[in-house]
Amino acid sequence: AEQRFLLTIVRLSKDCIKIKVAAANALMILKKTKFSFIGCDLKGIQAPGVRLARTILDKVNFSKANLEGVDFTNCSLKGAIFNGAELKGVQFGQLPYLNHQDEVLTMALSPDGKHLASVDWENFYIWNLETFEVQTQPLEIENTDPTFLQFFQNGQFLFKATSKKKGKTPQKARIEIWKTVPLEMTNSLVVDGIDSFSLLALTQDGKMLISVALKGDEKFFNEKNKKIEICLWQIDFNNQNFPQITPVKTKTLTGSIFNDDDYKCSYAPKTSIIAIAKVFNPLFTKSVKLYTLPNLEIKQKWTLKLSEEKRKFLKSMIFTPQENQLIISFFKTTGKHKTYSWNIKNKQIKSLFSEEFFITYLQFLPDSSQIAYFAKKGNETFFRIRDKDFKLNFSERFSVNKSSNIPRRGILGFISNEQFVFRLKDNQISITPLKTFVGKKVFPLFIRDMRFSPDEQTIIFWNYDSSNFSFSLTDSFFTNIKNKLYTYQTFNGKKLGYKKLPTFFLEEKWGWGCQLSFNAQYCIRTHLPKRNGENKITISQVENEKIQVSYAGSFLSYSLSRDNRYLVFIYQNQLKLIEIDFKKHDQLVNVDSTKQKHTIFHSCLLGKENFKYNFSDPLFPIATLALRTVGKGDISLWEINWKIQQVQEVVLWSTKLPSTNFCLLEQSKFCFQGSKFYFQKNKQTFAIWNKEIFSEEIIQLENELTGFVISDDGSWMVTIEKLVNSMGESVKSKFCLWNLDQLKELDHFTLPFSDLKIRLSPQGKFLIVEHINNFTELSVWKVKKGKLHLLWKNPNYLNVRGLSLKNTQNLDAKNTLLLTQLQNKKVLDENI
Repeated sequence: AEQRFLLTIVRLSKDCIKIKVAAANALMILKKTKFSFIGCDLKGIQAPGVRLARTILDKVNFSKANLEGVDFTNCSLKGAIFNGAELKGVQFGQLPYLNHQDEVLTMALSPDGKHLASVDWENFYIWNLETFEVQTQPLEIENTDPTFLQFFQNGQFLFKATSKKKGKTPQKARIEIWKTVPLEMTNSLVVDGIDSFSLLALTQDGKMLISVALKGDEKFFNEKNKKIEICLWQIDFNNQNFPQITPVKTKTLTGSIFNDDDYKCSYAPKTSIIAIAKVFNPLFTKSVKLYTLPNLEIKQKWTLKLSEEKRKFLKSMIFTPQENQLIISFFKTTGKHKTYSWNIKNKQIKSLFSEEFFITYLQFLPDSSQIAYFAKKGNETFFRIRDKDFKLNFSERFSVNKSSNIPRRGILGFISNEQFVFRLKDNQISITPLKTFVGKKVFPLFIRDMRFSPDEQTIIFWNYDSSNFSFSLTDSFFTNIKNKLYTYQTFNGKKLGYKKLPTFFLEEKWGWGCQLSFNAQYCIRTHLPKRNGENKITISQVENEKIQVSYAGSFLSYSLSRDNRYLVFIYQNQLKLIEIDFKKHDQLVNVDSTKQKHTIFHSCLLGKENFKYNFSDPLFPIATLALRTVGKGDISLWEINWKIQQVQEVVLWSTKLPSTNFCLLEQSKFCFQGSKFYFQKNKQTFAIWNKEIFSEEIIQLENELTGFVISDDGSWMVTIEKLVNSMGESVKSKFCLWNLDQLKELDHFTLPFSDLKIRLSPQGKFLIVEHINNFTELSVWKVKKGKLHLLWKNPNYLNVRGLSLKNTQNLDAKNTLLLTQLQNKKVLDENI
């Protein structure tokens, strides 16, 4: 009732401009209370300045509305209508992308913030940051990695350091001087013996250029023996008033270096100090040494010896803005990524924070109170910001490395000024206002399972993360896994809290070590088998982690009934049914030696073949067992009468579904609901077998079926079909809603093809989709009148697919360019 009242206020503003402030406030209250705006008719409303950041506004009709100054940061505007709307000063949380023809290697910002220089593998660009267009036509110039850029003389000139290039068209390392307007080279100096640059910077007075590079050792023919060289270059001007450089001081450091990853360097312009750390070479002591300008003398009393601990590597090193401390980040192959501060004068070392992710491109933001970096894990990259106390206050998924295998050694990942952060993203540079990085913490999702509460009002997500993953040719397992159960409101996505599950245990073969009961009340953990082949499982309460009962034996597997009352232990030639006694209180029950009256012996039931299985519900007194032979794909049904200890085969199908490698997110190929058995007969055929009347119904699909879920009453089904293009490539997944009483498809939607996991609520009213297209995204849908309606998703990103912008008023040039870019298919595929 309250939400309807607030929505009435919003709509009344259409005819009464005097309540525009009240309408804007009502919209913000609706947002805070998780009101679903999807499909709302807000035509002609007056709500200037309303803050709607990270709201789902799909299919909302804003036609002729006054939306001046509205904040749409990270909003989903899929199919929204802005026709004729007033859009002066609207914010989308980002500025237009600077699109390149190839992967961006590096960039630099002019001192006045009006221009940005960048290079990709084949081109050199100067961008006008007022129009977000290239200042002049990009120059086709082949570049190398790493390359460094440095503006000079208020942005009139640019230094460009290019590393040595090998191959068919080799080039020596060089430092070039460029005029920015128009973009043209005025001088080029070859630097003999240099393999690659690691630093290019100006002294604070702008009179000297500093370079740190890796130089080949002429005494050795082996290219792995290299040395670090620091060089100071005097900047002068010729008769044409063009800058030119001359080396005035060079220092070659002792000790060989194998490659660019063997050392780190940082420059402090106020105190004129260069810090250099040798970090990987096993022949020399790991240390950070400080060199002062202009004589490049080493400050012995300020030398810091680094930890000699094995498999511990220094990955990032920067000076604090005050330049009295170094921030040093270490990575351990067997633990967390830890970051410390080192006070240069008193040599005190202080631990600041740790990450389970790989930290790169550590930098302080312009206000000097916040530190930013990229956190990488697997193929995901997150952009994170910590405050002056190094507490995490912002985190978002930034990019996914899905195409380029080229290492980006020494490349600056992002730069910033007082207004914006500029970040490299494949062949683009994204520009985001600094004020956007407030109050948002998106973390990577590693969802193993998801469950609805019995009343369908809440959803439980089992989220896990591992700080260590091991792999060998014979086995793969996770260790030190952190498990949490998050509870969300089904209708609006509001997070209600979380519970921790046991952390330290070993998990064998991609996640089989632990599972939840159907109602998420119990956690069942499988322990590694002992040398004698004995297995062990424990059942503990999720609420308090207290172990209720434990079982051990030579069983191959087990199955828990939906009501948590029975366990079936599966052996090679027998099945044992045990009624769980939760009064045992962690008493270990030996299943092998304990005589069970409900035991089924059958030498041909399982045999030596590998099976996947499913039991009907209820499990007692009579159950049906479905077995699918891995390899052949045959499915057989067996009726089990536990009371009289009898089992007999009911029916056998040949499904033409050969085995595939195990996948954690694989959807079910067969299941029971009531008296019916649902299974996939072949790639495009779905079958329903009624075991009471021995009849079979068939649904023939147009595309390959990759998974399905059934509601508890068997009336609703959601299928996943794989769509392919003309080249036979998988491009999309089609989700279809079916009425199984009528065997009729009612609705569908599509997502880019990827790993998927779906869950239909017991009554078929809600659907969860876990969509992993290089990153994990959750979406929750409501089934209403035979249609699927999106309720919410997590995380939220700006999505303008299908946004209508006819005859809009005062939409500025930069937002027009941004929306045009985002509506381009390539960008939309990343922000679906």
